[in-house]
Amino acid sequence: MKERVLSKLYQFSREDSETGRKAKSVLIHLLHDYSAFYISTIDRFFQLVTRSFAREIGQYASYRVELDENSILEQAIENMFNSLERDENKDLLKWLVNCAINQLEFKGTNNIEKELLDMASLFLKEDFRIKKLKALEAGRFYTDRNRIEELEKGIRKNVKDWESQVVELVKNALRIVSDAGLSPKDFTQAK
Repeated sequence: MKERVLSKLYQFSREDSETGRKAKSVLIHLLHDYSAFYISTIDRFFQLVTRSFAREIGQYASYRVELDENSILEQAIENMFNSLERDENKDLLKWLVNCAINQLEFKGTNNIEKELLDMASLFLKEDFRIKKLKALEAGRFYTDRNRIEELEKGIRKNVKDWESQVVELVKNALRIVSDAGLSPKDFTQAK
């Protein structure tokens, strides 16, 4: 994270503008006292604040900060499901129905709530945030619904094409085996 901040400051400092001069000044100050340059997550910041508060009230080791992301996400998903009847959420309902159909088609299960929980958990991870920032910088993070649907259709077409190619390859392989006067039982681990 520090490298990204320094890199951006350096980029701005090369500009001949007020922003460039301010970035250059900040960059020089950071580099002169680099050991004091500290970046942390918001969670870490709140833990430090909580620890400081606990020390001030004399509760050195008797507190425990616990964030139950799972229950928060479950509540958010439940709230989302409860709001699907509203007119402004009809696109969301359509998307969820498509997700459920896809899940049945590709995974053979209809537990859309678990799928949403897994997806939401991924979004909360710092690794996802870093990848999202990199994709945004590279212009590869899509937020336009039409573009996303277009990409999804392309992926579906590729999957269907691949599946039919695999079926053809299997048919050809079975035909070759049959033409050679063999059966699947002639091969090891055949059932």
